[in-house]
Amino acid sequence: MIESVKLLTSRGWAAPVCIAVHGLFADNSDELLREAGARVITTNSVPHATNAIDVGPLLASAAGELIAACRS
Repeated sequence: MIESVKLLTSRGWAAPVCIAVHGLFADNSDELLREAGARVITTNSVPHATNAIDVGPLLASAAGELIAACRS
């Protein structure tokens, strides 16, 4: 992702938004993405400063549907 961000920004593209479901960042890669010019957004499935998407309502709804299906 870092190299893709660098390539896009070097060619004049607007800063890309990198979205991850589970924000697991090795070796400060989230910081490196931001330094390369990206905006980083993750779900709150893994606590992190980049969390901006709440998956709680989706999980609760899906769990409710599964429970209802099991009772049928």
